[in-house]
Amino acid sequence: MKNKKIVLFILISLFIVTNIVLYILIEKNSKQQIKLVLDSHTSKLETNFKILLHHLKITSDSAYKSTTNKKFLIDILSRIDENTTNQEKKILRDKLYKKLKDKYEILKSKGVFQYHFVLPNNESFLRMHKVKKFGDDLSNIRLDFKYVNDTKKPISGFTQGKTSHGFRFIYLIFSDTKYLGAMEVSFSSEILQEYLTNIVDLHTHFLVNKEIINVTQWERDDIKLEYLKSSEHKDFMITMTKNHTKKECVTDNKLKLKPIIKEIENRVKENKMFSLYTKNDNKIIVVSFYPVKNIYNKTVAWLVSYENSEYIKNIYTKDFFNKTIGLFIILFIFYFLYMILNQKYLLEKLVNEKTNSLSKLNRELEESEYEVTLINENLEEKIKEEISKSKKIQNELFKSERLASMGEMIGNIAHQWRQPLSVISTAASGIKLQKEFGSLTDDFLLNSCDIINDSTQYLSQTIEDFRHFTKD
Repeated sequence: MKNKKIVLFILISLFIVTNIVLYILIEKNSKQQIKLVLDSHTSKLETNFKILLHHLKITSDSAYKSTTNKKFLIDILSRIDENTTNQEKKILRDKLYKKLKDKYEILKSKGVFQYHFVLPNNESFLRMHKVKKFGDDLSNIRLDFKYVNDTKKPISGFTQGKTSHGFRFIYLIFSDTKYLGAMEVSFSSEILQEYLTNIVDLHTHFLVNKEIINVTQWERDDIKLEYLKSSEHKDFMITMTKNHTKKECVTDNKLKLKPIIKEIENRVKENKMFSLYTKNDNKIIVVSFYPVKNIYNKTVAWLVSYENSEYIKNIYTKDFFNKTIGLFIILFIFYFLYMILNQKYLLEKLVNEKTNSLSKLNRELEESEYEVTLINENLEEKIKEEISKSKKIQNELFKSERLASMGEMIGNIAHQWRQPLSVISTAASGIKLQKEFGSLTDDFLLNSCDIINDSTQYLSQTIEDFRHFTKD
C-alpha cells in the first residue's frame, strides 16, 4: 500500500510538471507568434511612413526644380543684397508672391504646408502661407535654415518652428556661382495622420514632445492645428485634426492603454519602433509606435497607429484550445499509465501472496526437514551409542572368551604337564628309594635321568607352544 501511494504521488507530480512544461511551451510558441504579428504591424507603420516621406520628397523636389527653373525667381533674388531697403524688398516680395501664387495653390492641394524663401543672412523674405509676416531673423528660431546658409548644404527632416512643426525640405538657390538663399517646402504633421487614416485605413496619431510645443493652437487661413495631452504618453501632445476627437483619441484611449501604459513609457525611452497590444470589448488592439527624429537625429515625435488584430485573437483561441486538448491528452496518458501500474501492482501483490505461501510452505518443509534431521541425528547418536555398547559387550565377550580359552589352554597345559611331572616325580622317587635301600645302580640312575630329561624337554616344548599361542 505504501508503494502504491508513492507511485500515485510520483504520477501526480509528473502530471503537474508535464502540464506546466506544456503550458510554458504553448505560451512560448504563442508569444513568438504574437511577436511576429506585432513586428508585422511595426513594419507596416514604418513602411507606410517611409512611403509617405518618399512621396513628400518627390513632391518637394518637384516644387524646388519647377520653382528654381523660373527666371523671374533668380532675377528677383539677385537684386537683393545688404544695401537693399525694406521698401525695395517689399516691392520685390509682392512681385514674387504674385508670380508664385497660383503655383502655391497647386502645392497646397498636394499637402504642402509652407512655401518659404529665406535670404543668406537668415532673414525671412517671403512666406507664401503668411505673406504679411516677413523680415524676421530666423537664426535662433530655425536652426535648419542657419545650418543650410552656413554650410551651403540642403537638409530635410522633422523640425520645430516658432509656432509649428513639420517635415521640412530646405534647398539651395544659386545664380551661377552666387548663393541667393534657401527655399523651404514643408508639410504639416497632420498630413501623416490624414494619409495613414484615409488612404491606408490606419488610424494614426502624431505625438510631439511637449517641450517643443509652446502653443496649444496654431492657425492660418486654411488650417487649424490643435494640441492636447496624449493618452499614449504624459510627455507628448497629440495633433488634433478633423479625423480625431478628444473622446475617442484621448479619453477612450486612455482607458484602453491603461494595462500597458507603463510598458509604453519604458519602450519610448529606448527610442526604437515597437508594437504592443491591449484587450478592449473582446477585441485585440495593436498599438504601434514609430520614432520621428529631427535633423539632429533626436527623437522629438512619435507616429502611433491603432489596428484591430484578429490574428492575435485567433492565437489566444488556439492557445486555449491547445492547452485544453493537451491537458486532456496528458490526463489520458497518465490515467493509462496509472491503470498499467495499478495492474502491475495487483499482479505483484498476487505474486507476493503466492511467494509468501510458497515461502511458508518452504519454511514448514524446512522445519520438517529440521525435525527429521534432529531425529536422524538422535538416531545416529543412539546407533553410535548402541554400537559402542555392542563393542563394549563384544570386548567383554572377547575378554571372557579369551579368559575361557586361556582357562581351557591352562587346563590343557596342566593336563599335558601332569603326566611328565608324574614321570619325573616317579623317577626321582625311584632314585631316592633305591639310594635309601642301597640298591641304586648306575643303569637305573642313568635311565631315570634320561626319563627326567625327556619329560623336562617335553615340558619345555609345551611352554613354547603356549608362548606361540598367546602371541598370535
